[in-house]
Amino acid sequence: MADYDDMTPGEVLADASVADFIASLGRGIAEAQQDLDRNSIEQLDSFTERLDGLGGKSLMELGFSPAFYHYQHADLSCSLNIRLKVEKETGFDLGITGAFGQTDSSAEAASSSSTETASGSRTESALRTADIELENASAGRLEINGSSYQSDADDGFMDRASDLAEQLRSGGLVDAVQVIRKPSELSIESEADPDRVAIGRNTVAFVARDHPGGLIRLDANEETTIKLDGENEVTVSAKDDLAAFADAVGEAIENLSGYKALVLPPGKTWLSVEFKLDGADVPADEHSMLDNVAWLLKQVPALNLQLLGHADRTGHEDWSKEYKQSYNLDLSRQRAEAVEEVIRAFGPDLGDNRINSDGEGEARAVEQGNPTDHQPDRVVEIAPADDEAAYILVESKDDAIADVSPDRKDGSDGNGWLGLFAARSLSDLDGDTVTIEGESISLSGDSVGDAEDNSPEAFAANLATKVNDEDDLAVVANARGRVCHLAPASDAIQLHLVTSSKSDIQMSSSEGVTVKEQFSRTSSERKVQQRSGNRTVAVGASVDVRYSRQFELDVTGNSSITARLVSVPAPPEFLDTMREFLKD
Repeated sequence: MADYDDMTPGEVLADASVADFIASLGRGIAEAQQDLDRNSIEQLDSFTERLDGLGGKSLMELGFSPAFYHYQHADLSCSLNIRLKVEKETGFDLGITGAFGQTDSSAEAASSSSTETASGSRTESALRTADIELENASAGRLEINGSSYQSDADDGFMDRASDLAEQLRSGGLVDAVQVIRKPSELSIESEADPDRVAIGRNTVAFVARDHPGGLIRLDANEETTIKLDGENEVTVSAKDDLAAFADAVGEAIENLSGYKALVLPPGKTWLSVEFKLDGADVPADEHSMLDNVAWLLKQVPALNLQLLGHADRTGHEDWSKEYKQSYNLDLSRQRAEAVEEVIRAFGPDLGDNRINSDGEGEARAVEQGNPTDHQPDRVVEIAPADDEAAYILVESKDDAIADVSPDRKDGSDGNGWLGLFAARSLSDLDGDTVTIEGESISLSGDSVGDAEDNSPEAFAANLATKVNDEDDLAVVANARGRVCHLAPASDAIQLHLVTSSKSDIQMSSSEGVTVKEQFSRTSSERKVQQRSGNRTVAVGASVDVRYSRQFELDVTGNSSITARLVSVPAPPEFLDTMREFLKD
C-alpha cells in the first residue's frame, strides 16, 4: 500500500488503477471470442467423417456446414467507490513518586564481588594458553612467577628457541610448548658447485658422499642377474612376492665383499625420523639420511614421497581427551613439515608436488594400545606415495661402481640400475663464496667441535658462525647437521605455551622476548559490613510518549458486460475446398 499521508484525492484515485478494471473486462471479451473460434475448428472432423448410418456419407455431403460465432458488439460498464481514512494520535504522560522510611532497630548488610579476566583463554577452562615471541637476533629472558628462563646467547636462533622451550617444559608450571618458526625468504646465491652446495629458500646445504654407489629398482618378481662391476654379480630367483624378492637381492649384495645395501620395500615405510618428547626439531644425525632421500627423488622423477608424522599418547593427565588429540595432531604435522624442510634443503629444485606432508596425531599409538616404549610413535615415516616398485640403495666401500647391468638409467621398465653416483668430497670448496642479501661470505671446511675437516657438518657450522659475526648483515644463522638455516634478524620465533595449572601465572620479559598473550587469570573479592539502623529512600519517575498514525483504504465496485452473439456461415471458399477433399 502507498503512503497516503499528504496525498490529494486525485493522487489517491490514480493509485487505485481504475484503468486496470476496464482493461480486464475488455480482455475477457477477446478471450471468449478466441475460445469460440477454437471450438468451431475442433468440430470440422465431425462434418467430414463418413458415417455408416448415413449411407457412408458425411454431414458435409448431406448439405450441413459448420457455423462460426462472434460478438457483434459488447457494452462495458464499471463503477467504483473509494474511501480513504487517515488518523493520527500523539500522547504524553509524566509521573513522579517518592518515599522515605527509617527503622532504628533493624540491621543492614552490604556485599560486593568482582571478577577480572586479564586475557581470554582460547581453550576450555581447565587449560590455559599463552604466546611469546623470541627475536632471532636476541637471547632474551622470560620470567614466570619469579623464576627466570634464558637460553645461551651463543647458540643459533633455532637452538635458542628449542632450549627455552625445553626449560619451560621442565619448570613445573608449563605443560607443553610448541615452537612455530616461519622465517621470511632471503636472497641467497653461490658460485660453488650446485651438486655440492644446495641453495634453498632459507638454507645452504652441503652435500658429500663418502662412498660411491647407485640405485636399483625392482618392479618384477622374476629371476634377475644384477651386475655390480666387472667381477661381482648376483643372481636371485623369484620369491613369494616382490618384497621378499627385494630382500633376497639386498642380502645377496651384502654378502659380496665391499658392498652395502639398503632395501626400500614397495608400498611400505622406507625410513623413520625420530623426535624428542614434545619436540619437532629434526636431529642433526638424521641429515645424512635425508640427504640420500633428496638424491633419490632427483634420480627418479616419477617418484613422489609421503611424509606421515606421529605422536605418542603420553599427554598430560589434566588435559581433556579432545584437547590432547588436537595438540598431538598439530605436533605430528609440525614434525612432518620439519622433515620436508630438510629434504628440500638438499633438493631445492624438487617440484612442489613431489613431497606430501601430513600428520595423524596419536591415531597409530591408540591402535597399538599402551606400549611401554613410546619412542616409536614420536616419528615421521617416509614412504613412496604411489610407487609399487622396490628400491635398493647400494654403496661400495672401495671403487666406484661401473659396467653395471641391467641398465635402466633411461627410465625403462624392468629390474635394473636407475642411476650411479661417485664419492663426492668437499675438500676444494674452501675459498668459494655464498652471497646472502648481497653480502659475500667465504666457505671454510676447518674442523669445528665434533665435525671433521672438510665434512659437510664443518662447512655448515663455519658458515653459520661467519653469518652471525657479520653485524651489518642483519641475518642470523643456525647450523643443524649438514644444513645452515638462515633468517632475517628482525624475524621472531613464536612459542605457544599450554598449562593445566590453576594458580595465577604472571610473565614478564626483557628486550628480545615479547609476551603476546598472558595466561588468563580470574580473581574475586567479597566484603560484608554490619551496622545498626535501616534507612530507605525511593524515588521513581516515568515518562510515556506515544505517537501513532493509521491509514485505511477501501475500494469497492461492480462491473457488467452486455454482449450480442451471432452465427456466421463458413466462407464459401472453405466449403468448396472441403467438398473437393471429400470427392477424393
